[in-house]
Amino acid sequence: SMLNADNVSSFSSKYSWKCHLSYGEAVLLLSQGGKGGVYVFSAEQQSWVRDQRVQVELPRDTIVEAQIAEVFQGETGGMRTHCIVLTDGIVLGGQEIYQKPYSERQILLEKFCQTVRKESYRRWQEVVPVRPVRVENFHSVTSGLVVQHVKGHSAPRLAHCMKDKRMLVHGMLLIRHIKEPWNMELSNKLKKFYFFNAKTRESQYQWPAEAAADFSYTRTSSLVWPWTPSMWTQILQRDPVTDKLLESFLNRVQPVKQKTVDQR
Repeated sequence: SMLNADNVSSFSSKYSWKCHLSYGEAVLLLSQGGKGGVYVFSAEQQSWVRDQRVQVELPRDTIVEAQIAEVFQGETGGMRTHCIVLTDGIVLGGQEIYQKPYSERQILLEKFCQTVRKESYRRWQEVVPVRPVRVENFHSVTSGLVVQHVKGHSAPRLAHCMKDKRMLVHGMLLIRHIKEPWNMELSNKLKKFYFFNAKTRESQYQWPAEAAADFSYTRTSSLVWPWTPSMWTQILQRDPVTDKLLESFLNRVQPVKQKTVDQR
């Protein structure tokens, strides 16, 4: 879903969300043999169809979610290619991980990427993991962003700089990593995170097993925040204007009236 004035007000706790840059549409990478095929869901055909933009080699019996990033290399951005950014995992080399908590899936996905990079042939596109941060730390996600003219685009584009390459950025993806009705909260007294159940009103410091957000939950609850050209200047400036822009959706979150662990 797209982030808007209606669903932003439904946020019950900013600590229950993580975020990362969005590089484009979500795609499904599927491999039943050595050479993996990249498939994109077609709304017109209501099915996953082969994407010919990239080729990638994946371990047998693998299904992962990813985004295809447009990449420009060199100081002038003259060399254009694509990079596969893995955002979540379903099955990795025959190991089903879709029911594991979001944070655990991300750890397994990063290890998976290391294996793929080590074993892949150089002719295949690069495969990298996404690195989500808690949504209150979104400034660390926006560092490294620039607006630049790149090959094949008449107007400047927003890009994420990494060494000698630039990946075009479309916005930010917000992921709820704590399953409702549980929320992650911060104790004002102890400055320690705890978990609060908005339905039963119970709170605890231990991780509740039922709060684990599986793949299906994070996928259906995630929100896309598109960044339009009119927003770029404010996003790049580290000043109160930027803070107001980037924190606008957080400021609308009304804290849940609750009995915290400090009051027990």
